[in-house]
Amino acid sequence: VAFPDGSSVGIRQFHGLPLILPTPQHGLRKMVDLHAKAHGAKLDVEFELDSLDAMISLVRDNLGMTILPESAVRSELTAGVLRSWRIDSPSLIRPLVVATGTQRGESIDARDVAMLLKSMVQSHANNAGWDIPD
Repeated sequence: VAFPDGSSVGIRQFHGLPLILPTPQHGLRKMVDLHAKAHGAKLDVEFELDSLDAMISLVRDNLGMTILPESAVRSELTAGVLRSWRIDSPSLIRPLVVATGTQRGESIDARDVAMLLKSMVQSHANNAGWDIPD
C-alpha cells in the first residue's frame, strides 16, 4: 500500500511511484500534468493508454497506480478489488460544462434543461462529497 487507508494525498506524493495514465493528448492527462507542473510534482508514468478497462486491469495486476475520477472505478471500489485516496493539498478539480450548438437558438426549454442538469450535478456532487468551486 502506497498510502495509509483513509488518508488523502498531495500530488507531490506520487513522485517515485509507477503511474498508469492516459496518453498526453487525453483531457484528463492534460489536467493531471498541469496540476503536477503547477505544484512542482514529478510524475513517473510507466504506462500511457486511453483504454479505461486496460488501465484498471494494469492497476488490478499491481503494475502501478492511476489517477481517475472516482466514478470510473466505483464498481471496483465497491467490490473491494481496488482502494482509493482523494487527491488534495490542493484538490484536483475537473470543470464540467453544458454545451449546445451555436446555430441553434436557445429556447426556454434548453435553459430549463441546463438549469436542471446543473442542479442534478450539484446534488450528486454534494452527496458524493466532491469539492465544488463557486
